[in-house]
Amino acid sequence: MDTTYRPVSPSEKRPTQQTRVSVTSFFSRKSSSRSNYTTTSRPRSQIWHWGALFVAFLWLLPIAAMLALNFKAQVLGPSAWCPLGHCQSDVGSENAIMRASRLDRNDHNLLGALQFVAKALEVWFMFIATALLYDLAMIMARQEGGLPVGYLLTHLEFGDIRNLFNPTLWTSPFPHRHATHSQKHQKSVSRLFLFGLLAALLTILANLMGPATAVLVLPTLQYVDTPHKVNQVYRGMNLEKSPTGDTALYGCDAAKLNAGNYSCTSDTYSSSLDQFAASAAAGEIQYQLPYGNYLPVLAQESSVMFSVNVTSNDSVIWIPNRQVLADLSHDWLQLYLPDTYGYPATPINESLQLTLNRQGPSIGFGAECFAGNVTMVEVAKDKQVHCFGNWTGDGISYYTQCIRSGSGFNAANTHASLKIGNNNPNVTANSTALDVYYSDLVTYYNATYNTQIIPCISNKTAPQCDWDAFFALPTPYEDPELSRNNLLFLSFSLPNAADKDYPYEPDSRLFCHADAHISFPTYTLDTLPSTNLIQLVRMQGLSPKSNSLPISPAWLLAAFSADADPTSPANTVDSSRAIAQAFSAIFYSAWMNSNNVASYEWNDFTYLMVYSLGQAMSMIRYDQTNITASTAHSTLPPSPNLNAKNPTPIDPTTPRTLHTWSTRHVWAYSIYASRTSKLGAAVVILGALCVLLRLVLGVTLGKREHSPVELFVAALQHEHRGEFEGLDGEEGKMSKVRYVMVEESGEGEGKEKGRLRFVPEERWGGGNST
Repeated sequence: MDTTYRPVSPSEKRPTQQTRVSVTSFFSRKSSSRSNYTTTSRPRSQIWHWGALFVAFLWLLPIAAMLALNFKAQVLGPSAWCPLGHCQSDVGSENAIMRASRLDRNDHNLLGALQFVAKALEVWFMFIATALLYDLAMIMARQEGGLPVGYLLTHLEFGDIRNLFNPTLWTSPFPHRHATHSQKHQKSVSRLFLFGLLAALLTILANLMGPATAVLVLPTLQYVDTPHKVNQVYRGMNLEKSPTGDTALYGCDAAKLNAGNYSCTSDTYSSSLDQFAASAAAGEIQYQLPYGNYLPVLAQESSVMFSVNVTSNDSVIWIPNRQVLADLSHDWLQLYLPDTYGYPATPINESLQLTLNRQGPSIGFGAECFAGNVTMVEVAKDKQVHCFGNWTGDGISYYTQCIRSGSGFNAANTHASLKIGNNNPNVTANSTALDVYYSDLVTYYNATYNTQIIPCISNKTAPQCDWDAFFALPTPYEDPELSRNNLLFLSFSLPNAADKDYPYEPDSRLFCHADAHISFPTYTLDTLPSTNLIQLVRMQGLSPKSNSLPISPAWLLAAFSADADPTSPANTVDSSRAIAQAFSAIFYSAWMNSNNVASYEWNDFTYLMVYSLGQAMSMIRYDQTNITASTAHSTLPPSPNLNAKNPTPIDPTTPRTLHTWSTRHVWAYSIYASRTSKLGAAVVILGALCVLLRLVLGVTLGKREHSPVELFVAALQHEHRGEFEGLDGEEGKMSKVRYVMVEESGEGEGKEKGRLRFVPEERWGGGNST
């Protein structure tokens, strides 16, 4: 097909670059379509306007509910899905695992649904933040100084995190170099810069609102403590006192204890010490097997169990106190059998796990055992000095260790003795003597150290010796408080042997010394059978060892269930008992291997001594006052902070309050659970403040709003007047050009009343703006 071309008439030529086309003239033409482009400003319909504000207000309701739940630390229960708080874990039943599995499925369903809720709240906030920025931009555009071009679309761009790094956001409020401005217009710079900061804040909030609402709306599994209840006031530890009538040892009464008949503890506690001995023997056998190890032994007190870990690397072995264990056992029975004890129903089935906590004292000790000969010096009546050779604190230098005994030195320097029945066929004696001494002071010497003591030891009756000065001499090690004060000595006399390989040595001794310390840990009992079937109690928050404490040797008699009277048959531990059999079997082999502290025989002897001391330490009672609801809180002594960086040494005579509480493993809300929860709350609270600002602007300035469509049409209708000339087409400069948004008054040709119009702010434009 042939194509014919014709010249274009001048009237049909396209305008050149110098020819300006008026957008206003286009929209001013009389045409049938003009009504579709009208820009007459109309207030938004009341329904739309107040509906938008109502929707913004509704966003605050779930946010307020979330914050309330988290600040209140609301506990839901064993499942996140507990309608009206009714769901049971049945932790003590045989169907506990099936029940837990069902609750777990419900939890996953709910948590998945709440993820969608968090996303909906995020999107909801984006709509409100967009409206807020748009409202503020319109306010700025009506103010003197106008609105920079760079801020016209801020309400659409703020959701992109890259907006924070957009130079336009930070430079638009400031004029370019040849713009003129007065102090009055300088205020508009500050005002617009604050607008930019708000836009940056909303950018951050918009990008954090999703995870922030998710952190707050999703419950988490937490360990939640019930309020700490002051249960007792500790009044003092009966360490230095013998067991007496006011000491609650089961099976004993005041008459027996005051008479020193400590065999009354036999029915309750002798089997416990025998259990220690049997467990030690069994553990030693297992330790020698391939892949074997020596595990802590267990003992029972009332309805709970506790362990003694002799293989601990700590310098102090802490022993749970049986009095505290009995109280904790009572707490446990109240929990599981409330009707039996007349207590209200407990929340055990409203938790996945429940741990009982009770503060109380614990006695710990450090012990060392050695083998050597003993020398006794009779200084005066009721004043004796016992010196044990072959003692070392570092395994390199050896010393003779001397203690003082008798009330002539100090009324607390007491002595007790008992006999342990022998069933070793190599031993001719019927029993082995165990002497227990408490000495308030200890001193040391050898051939090169504190040699002035040696003549007084050789001449056992030298009256001119100043023993007080000797016991004030320095110790060979840097820790004098733990090596010279308040030591408990246990001295075993080796019995005569029938075998010629074991000659009788009347001065030979296996001896141990121990220093006692006190702490106030928290006793914890996990009540869940699936994780703590044997009801084992643990101690938490043990403080560093305190100054060594005085301790009465009579507690060793109570531990062995032996009477204090040496002539009483009950002063001898029967040879049929496991503890007696264990000691008699190990005496000579431990003596023969005393130079090898790593030998099995020496370890066995040391373990038996530790268990014997542990039994005694666990039985020591403390004085206390039970707290009732009527007790005035102001009369209670404070509970010292044992977790301080530099706690003062613990004084066992200082009264202190003891607390009880439980720790529940439950689904819960809490602002205090983690740092992310606090961050989420901060983000949400800032978002709520922005929403409130939106509501205030909507209520006070709602009638002056114009829709984004009206704004867009006004921009299309605008004919620039040279405000961009001289800016070299640079985006940074053009973004600084400002416009003031005005409404036509309707006066003049082609001017419709209420129509939006952009008027360039001449002080902020290019060189040719008019």
